[in-house]
Amino acid sequence: MHRVFALIIVGICIVTRALAQLTVASIFQSHMVLQHDTWMTLSGTCAPGATVQVWTNWRQKGSVTATGTRWSLRIRTPSMGSQYKMQVKSGAQRISYTDILSGIVFVASGQSNMEMPLDKPNSGFPAVIGGPEAAAAANASNMRLLRVSPQASSSRVSSFNGLWENTNVFSAGGFSAVGFFFADKIFKETGIPLGIIQIAAGGTKLEQWLDPNELAGLWNMPEELQTPLGQSYGEYFNGMVAPITGFPISAFIFYQGEGNTYNPEYYAQRFERLIESWRGNWGARAPIPFYYVQIAPYSNYVNSGSPAVRDAQTQSLNVPSTGMACTLDLVEDTTCSACVHPSRKQEVGDRLAKWALHDLFGMTSQVLSGPVYRSYSTDNGVVTLRFSYTDGGLFLTAPGGSPSGFTIVDPLNNVYSANAVVVDDTVKVWHPNVAFPVAVRYAWSNGAVSTFENGAGLPAPTFRTDR
Repeated sequence: MHRVFALIIVGICIVTRALAQLTVASIFQSHMVLQHDTWMTLSGTCAPGATVQVWTNWRQKGSVTATGTRWSLRIRTPSMGSQYKMQVKSGAQRISYTDILSGIVFVASGQSNMEMPLDKPNSGFPAVIGGPEAAAAANASNMRLLRVSPQASSSRVSSFNGLWENTNVFSAGGFSAVGFFFADKIFKETGIPLGIIQIAAGGTKLEQWLDPNELAGLWNMPEELQTPLGQSYGEYFNGMVAPITGFPISAFIFYQGEGNTYNPEYYAQRFERLIESWRGNWGARAPIPFYYVQIAPYSNYVNSGSPAVRDAQTQSLNVPSTGMACTLDLVEDTTCSACVHPSRKQEVGDRLAKWALHDLFGMTSQVLSGPVYRSYSTDNGVVTLRFSYTDGGLFLTAPGGSPSGFTIVDPLNNVYSANAVVVDDTVKVWHPNVAFPVAVRYAWSNGAVSTFENGAGLPAPTFRTDR
C-alpha cells in the first residue's frame, strides 16, 4: 500500500514538473529571421498562472500572466538588421535566442513539387536542372532556411521538427528547389535579410491544407469530411500551418493541385477559401500576397481533370493580391512516369519572384505573366479573344502544321482543333465546321504544352471561355 502511494506521489510530481516547464512555440529559434517593423505573437506554456517575461536587445520587452498553463504576448519586431537577441523567462527558467536577423520572411507550401529538393540524391525525385550548381554556390549568412518536417494532426499543434539554418550547400541541397530559387532571386535583387519557411508534404490534397474552421458551407454531406484516400481534411493545416500563424511574413508561395485532378469542379472555390483563411489566420491588416504555380502538363493522370484544375488556378487570379507562375512551357516530356515532377524549377522560382519583386519592392519593370484571358466576342463564326499581360505583343509558337493549342466548341458540344491567328493584341479563332461557336478553350488536355506567349516569352495559362 505504501509503495503504491509513493508511486502516485512520484507520478504527480513528474506531471507537475512537466506542466511547469517553460516552452515557446517551435517557430522561435536562434538564427531565425523576423519580419521587420511589425508585431509578432510569442506563445507557449509555463507553470499554471505564472508570469512570463520577454526581453530583447532592440528595446522591446513585456510580461504576461498565464491563463492556466498557456501564455501569449505581442511585441514589436526590430528594424532590418542582424545580431539581435531575445530572452523569455519565467521564474528561474530562461530560454535565450541569439543570431536573429530582421528582414523579410516567406512561406513556401504545397505538395511534392514544392517539396522537391534542390540537390538531394536518392530523394526519389528527378534531378533539378541547375540544382547541384546552385547548392554548391549557396553561401549566405543573411539568408536563412527553415524546413519543417511533414506532419499531419487531427487538432492544431504549436510544435514541429525543423531548424532555422544559414544557407549553405547542406541546408540548401535538402530545401525546396522552387522555394530556394524564389528566395535566392529576391535576396540577390534586394540584399535584405531573408528567411523562408518550407511547409510542404507530397501527395496532399488541397482540402488537407484548409483550416478546418473553414469547412462549414463548403460541404453539406458528412461523408465529404474524408478525402477519397481516407485522409482527413485540414490535417496539414493543423500540423504545419497552425504552428507558424503567429509569425509575421511578407508573402506565401504555393505549388499544389496535382492531387485534385479527381475533383476539379470544386478547386476554384476551395482554393480561394484557402487563400482567404490563411490570410485571416495571420491577422494582417492588408491581404498577405499569395503567389502560386499553375500545375504543369502531365499526360499520365488517371483522369482528365488537370486542365480544369489549371483553369481554376487561372480564375483565382481574381482574388486580390495574388499572382501565378505558368509552367506550360517548362516540360519537355509529358509522358514519362517521373514527368509529374518537372526538373526546371529555377524558372518556376524566378517567375514567382517577379511577383514579389513587383508588389513588395516596387520593381515595376517586371513582366509578371504571359497572356491571361480576359474576354471574347463572336462575329460570323470567328471568336475574338482579348488578354491582359500582352507585353511585347502576342505570338503563336506551334510549329507549322501543328495544332494551334486552341479548340472550339459547337452547340452540340462537339470539339474541334481550331485555327488561330494573332491580330494586334487579340487572337482570332475559328473552324470551318463551326458556324455558331459556343466556347473556346486553350491547352485543354492533360499533356497540353505552350503554343501561345507574349513578347517577354512568358506562356499563356490554360483557360476556357465557358466557365
